[in-house]
Amino acid sequence: MNRRNTPRSNPAKMCGKWLIPGLLMSMLALGCAPVSVGPSGSTAAAARGDGVGSTPALKRLRVLGTNDFHGHLRPTTPPWANGREVGGGPALAAYFQRARDEVDAPTILIDAGDVMQGTPLSNLTSGRSTVDFYNEVGYTAAAIGNHEFDWTAETLAERIEQAEFDWLSANIFVAGSDTFPTWATPTTMVSLPGCAAGPPACDSVHVGIIGITTQTTPTAAMPSHVAPFAFGDEAEAIDRWVPVLRDGGADFVVVTAHEGAYCGIGPTENCRGPMMDIAARLTQPPDLIVSGHTHTLLSITPSGVPVVQGGSYGTNFSIVDLERVSADSVAVHVRAQPPTFVDQVVPDPEIERLLDRYLAEVGPILDDVVATLEAPLLRHGPEYPLGNLIADAQRTTVGVQVAIMNNGGIRTDLGSGPVRYEDLFRVQPFGNTLVTMTLAGEALLRALEHPLNGGRSAGHVSGVRVRYRRNGEPGRRIVEAILDSGEVIRAHGQYRVVVNNFLAEGGDGFDMLLEGADVEHTGIVDLDALIDYLAALPSPTPVPPVGRFQSVD
Repeated sequence: MNRRNTPRSNPAKMCGKWLIPGLLMSMLALGCAPVSVGPSGSTAAAARGDGVGSTPALKRLRVLGTNDFHGHLRPTTPPWANGREVGGGPALAAYFQRARDEVDAPTILIDAGDVMQGTPLSNLTSGRSTVDFYNEVGYTAAAIGNHEFDWTAETLAERIEQAEFDWLSANIFVAGSDTFPTWATPTTMVSLPGCAAGPPACDSVHVGIIGITTQTTPTAAMPSHVAPFAFGDEAEAIDRWVPVLRDGGADFVVVTAHEGAYCGIGPTENCRGPMMDIAARLTQPPDLIVSGHTHTLLSITPSGVPVVQGGSYGTNFSIVDLERVSADSVAVHVRAQPPTFVDQVVPDPEIERLLDRYLAEVGPILDDVVATLEAPLLRHGPEYPLGNLIADAQRTTVGVQVAIMNNGGIRTDLGSGPVRYEDLFRVQPFGNTLVTMTLAGEALLRALEHPLNGGRSAGHVSGVRVRYRRNGEPGRRIVEAILDSGEVIRAHGQYRVVVNNFLAEGGDGFDMLLEGADVEHTGIVDLDALIDYLAALPSPTPVPPVGRFQSVD
C-alpha cells in the first residue's frame, strides 16, 4: 500500500496522544499552543480552537518532517533510550500512519536530506533499500543533502530516478553557470484534497515545496564528487522561489532544507547556527522550514520563521499543522516531535517484509560479533575515547607516526558489551580508505591546529600529544606537539601521516593535506582497519585514555 496523502478522520487531540512525559522535558513546551506567523513574518491570531479532527472550514495542511535518516532502516538503542529500541522503518511507518489518521486534513511527508548513507543495509545496496522504504511510506519530497553525493552524482541520479517522491535542491548549479544539473529539481507543487471527503465538501490544497542543500557541501562531501557543482546561497534561493510558488497558486509554501542550528537548552532556547542567519536574511519567508544537517531537535522561530528539526536516524519526527487564517497569514502549530519507541506501535508488516528481502540480499554479516567493550564509547566532549580508538586503529594498521581523524566521520556511539559488524558500520559508514603521506612539520602543525579553530578539539589524533592555547591567535595556537617517541615536531622536519581519503582531498577544510608528498592510497577501508585492530586487542576491549589535546589556558 502506498501511504501517500491518505488522511482519515479522528478527533483525538495530538498533545495528549504524542507527548510522553519524562522522556524529553523540553517537549512540554511544544504542546498545543499555536505559533501564528504570516508569510511576511508578522504574527496573527489563530482562527479556531483545537478542532484538529473536524472537517476544515479553512485550508489546512499537516506536515510530517524527518531529516538525516542515514539509512537507519533497522531500530537502534541509543544511550538515552534506557535499553528500548527506537526508530527503524517498520515502526516509523506506523507512526507516520497514526499521525495521518488523527487529522482530517491533507498530509505531506517530507525529509530534509542525508537520506541513504549510514548503515550496511542501505550502503551495501547503494541506497536502493532506503529509497524503496521512502517510496512505500509515501514521502512527498526530500532535500538533497551533502551525503547524497557520497557514492557520486551518478549514483544519486539513479536513486532520484528510482524515487517516487521529488528530490529537491534550489541552490545546486553546474559550476560556472546558473543552470541546474539535469537531475536537480528546485521545487515542486502538489495538490491534495482538503479533507477526506474531497471536493465539493472542501477545496483542494496546493502546497509549494522548495529544496535547499547546505552551502558547505564542497567541504562536507567528498571534494572530487562535488567539484562539477556550485552550491549557492540558501537564503537567496528561498527568496527566489517563494514568490514564484505563491504566484503559482500555493496555499502553503514549505522549505525542506539540509541546513540547521544548535540550541543550548532543549529544542527552543539559546540557538545558534547557519539556519538562524538564513532566516534573518529572508525577505520572502516561507510558512515553515523543515531543517536538517545538524542532527538536533529544533522547534524555533528565528526572525519569525518557523523551523523544526527531528534529531536524526528516525529517532524523532516533527508533526506540524498549518492553517491559512487569512490571505496573508498562516497559523503554525507544532503538535509534537515524538521519540519513535518501537514498543509504542505495531510495526508495519509490509515494511518488515521489504526489509527482510534486503536483509536476505545483504547476508548475515550484520549480526556478526566483532568485539566486546568493557564500557560504552560515547561521543561526549571535545576529545573522547571512541575517536582515539579509531585514530589508533588507522595508525597501527599502516605503521606511520601520526594519524588524524575528523569527528564528522564518527557517526554514532557504541554501547558496552558485544559489538556487532552493523554497530561498527554505523560508526564508520562512508567506506573511506586510508591514505598515507609525508608532511613537512609546518604543514603537520597546521593540520593539528585545524581542528582547534573553534577553541577546542573537533578531531582526534594518534601518535602525538598537542598542547595548545584555547584563545591563541589563529596559526599560533599550538604551544608544542610531541610524538609518542618523545620527538618534538619541528617546522622543517618530515613526518609520515595517515588520514582518510576524504581528508586527503582537502575535505573538512584540511587543505594543507594537499601539500603531502609520497602519497600512497593504501586501499584499506577505515572500517576494516578498525575491525582488525579490535580483533588484536584484549577482550573486553579497554577504553583508550583521553588527553592527547591539552589546553594550557
